[in-house]
Amino acid sequence: MRDGENKIITALRSDFVVGGILGDIGIDGIKGLTSLRSEPGDLDAKAKRYELIDQIRGGKHAQLTITARTFKQQPGVSNANFLRLGGDLDPQARTFASQPFLMDHNTYNHTYRKGTILRSQLVDETKTRVAFEQTIEVVKPEAAISVLDGTLDRFSIGWRPLGPVLCTAHGCDVLSRDSCECWPGDKVMVDGKSKIAEYEFSAWEGKETSGVSIPAVKGTSINDVRAALAAELQLPPRTRTRPKENQTMKFARLAAALGLAALEDGDEDRALAAVESLRQRAVAADGVRAELVQAQTALRAATGAVLDQRVNALIERAYDDGRLRRGRDENGNPAPSLRETRLRRIARDGGIAELEAELAEMEPTIRLGGRAASLGVGEPARVPVGSFAPQDNPYLNDVAEQLGIKVEDMERYASGHLALDGGR
Repeated sequence: MRDGENKIITALRSDFVVGGILGDIGIDGIKGLTSLRSEPGDLDAKAKRYELIDQIRGGKHAQLTITARTFKQQPGVSNANFLRLGGDLDPQARTFASQPFLMDHNTYNHTYRKGTILRSQLVDETKTRVAFEQTIEVVKPEAAISVLDGTLDRFSIGWRPLGPVLCTAHGCDVLSRDSCECWPGDKVMVDGKSKIAEYEFSAWEGKETSGVSIPAVKGTSINDVRAALAAELQLPPRTRTRPKENQTMKFARLAAALGLAALEDGDEDRALAAVESLRQRAVAADGVRAELVQAQTALRAATGAVLDQRVNALIERAYDDGRLRRGRDENGNPAPSLRETRLRRIARDGGIAELEAELAEMEPTIRLGGRAASLGVGEPARVPVGSFAPQDNPYLNDVAEQLGIKVEDMERYASGHLALDGGR
């Protein structure tokens, strides 16, 4: 993609700055010169450089062989374009051999080719940083002069993708239609943490190495660079115009329900683990709920038993103080008062307080050893002991029924113990 007449915007490039060319500069085509040390403090070498530059400008052909570190990579350190190379770097680094050496990644104009990459290999610079060390043959006069005068000392590699391109923030393939749609360099939030998205190429091959000035696309808009990247990778159609400063996770409500900070494509294992955790918690909750139901049932049973005891005690007291009187069934056995059923219903519906209030309003119907209070039968007949007729006295019949004894027994008791009308 061209930007005006002089700039070429390319997508898959490293834009890595190399501090200097390594070792000797091999020289072919100049009689008597086989190498020239690239050491700024060597005055003799400087003089030979200037002499060689004059000869090349005078039309002398020279082929220079240089060795340079053209690419470096280490975990946590991004290059200028936020692109990373993945896969097995050692064999892939060797694919640069025999590829063109260009200026400014211009692959569309043959005049920008300045030589050829002779060799390329992976080297370990430190325990964590690796580099591509390349031997490059420079044959064009202007490029040879730039090497000799020190203005060509920055390099950038270009490559072709051969497999999935992964977003390092989300782990998804940006070439798929359901990708996260991040751009390299976007700041996104993943699991509550801020990350910078990079594109990592899982499989690739070397395309070219270029001499560049950094930044090689100065003044080019971000949209132009992204358009070039999209064209280079043939990304599927989607909206890719806005940097995602705060990437919105997919399935936000589902993630919240599962207790996850985020849920993205490929998170099936995490989602299943969350669901299993919820299931186990539900089982535990069911167990607690069952224990609670059992405890509530036991509490109701205990409370009911206590209530029954209190109701029984109050009703028994009502019998004792004459507010209730027992009758007899058809077989002559003692039977509860019909009012007892009503009183128990009051206690069931209104509680002990209602029962106590009802009993308080009931006047005693009989007092043993005393006089009738509310039966409406008046004073008992005062009969001499010798003419005592219990069967004809309704009051005595009621008392005998309340006591559950025979009238004849009352008569014998009265004859032997009571002195009515002044008696004996």
